Amino acid sequence: GEWDGPAANLQDMVRAATGANLPIVKAGEIDDEQLRETTAIILGNVGNNRRLLYLYSHYYIFADAVYPGDDGYEVRVVHDPWATGHNALVVGASSVAGAAAGVEALGEQIGEGADLTIGPLLLTKLSADMQRRYGGYATAELGDKWMERVRATAENSIKTGAHTGLFGQIASIGLRYQLTQREDYARAFVWLLQRAKEHRDSNPTTYGGPWGFDSDFSVYKVVPQWDVVEECPALTDDERLEATKIIAEWVEQACAPKAAGTVGSTRVRHNHQTFPALGCYYTGNYFDKYYHAGEGKIWLRIADAAFTFQSTAFKGHEDCNGYQWLTLYHTMRYCL
Repeated sequence: GEWDGPAANLQDMVRAATGANLPIVKAGEIDDEQLRETTAIILGNVGNNRRLLYLYSHYYIFADAVYPGDDGYEVRVVHDPWATGHNALVVGASSVAGAAAGVEALGEQIGEGADLTIGPLLLTKLSADMQRRYGGYATAELGDKWMERVRATAENSIKTGAHTGLFGQIASIGLRYQLTQREDYARAFVWLLQRAKEHRDSNPTTYGGPWGFDSDFSVYKVVPQWDVVEECPALTDDERLEATKIIAEWVEQACAPKAAGTVGSTRVRHNHQTFPALGCYYTGNYFDKYYHAGEGKIWLRIADAAFTFQSTAFKGHEDCNGYQWLTLYHTMRYCL
């Protein structure tokens, strides 16, 4: 009930600008299948609006009880998340006050006319706590010198055989793009993928494989990040195609084989199976829905085999606390 105010304000705003009366629908009055076939403005956060669960669990949005926090907001257009040709416009907020502020910010993007068209959009305001943690991503000085440091870090990682190869660095920069949509982050993301592929093709004797030791640990972050990064207007179609092919090859060689042994297995899982299994889910989902690739369905089956059995157990294979919780976290993430 307390969220009715921001919803009504948004409805009034659209009516005043266009004459159209958008119906306000409670989350329980529409299901995901209906949502996939329309363009909706979705208000709230994953803790109070189940229609945001798919977008949140696939890293398209981040609004929950913690982010953006207090009176902050996260207003973003999510591009074709279901591969149905329909977008979502999310006014994400941790509180009613944040939602009201987000609606007001969105209102500044609405012009008058019969057709209301909003292009790619990200408007954020963070609470003090979230500003301390993530605010630097939006204010950091980027450009050529920053990119030189990215390249230097990558070369050092290759030289020293860093854990996860270049993919931990890719995931870190991918998160920065997800939260800010700054073009330099997208360019760096693609360059790092290209460098990882170039290094792999040199047939290095890197411990843990040519993509990097435990590079599969980063798949569940990098693939949904790419789903967002590829929409960046600073990228060319050739870069998008090349990056997509690199990701497919990386997962096929360094990720899926590590999780495939869970198919048919009745042993509780360990984190070196659930890291790649979660990666298989996100990659399978991406390539199945956008490319109808046969590999996508195979990777989804591997993930399902890993987690369906693990979800019946109260612990993972490991007894030590950190590793044990990794397995349980991956299982909960898959259930989401």
